[in-house]
Amino acid sequence: MIEFARRWLPYGGGPDEEILVTFGVPGYQFHERLARVLDSGDPTVAQALSAPEIAALRLQCRTRSLHRHNVPAWQ
Repeated sequence: MIEFARRWLPYGGGPDEEILVTFGVPGYQFHERLARVLDSGDPTVAQALSAPEIAALRLQCRTRSLHRHNVPAWQ
């Protein structure tokens, strides 16, 4: 999950179709789960990603999961 997210980070995240095929869940669920992993405090996350990558992925997760719920990203 982390490697997939890192690979697609420069492009705003992986396409929903690719997420569904790879992980078997819709894109919004993937991003909600990824957000939980990023916020878990798991030391392997800090080893796998830089602080700027973690921050960018958190923002991406928020944006992509809010898009599913039709909530403006600034709220």
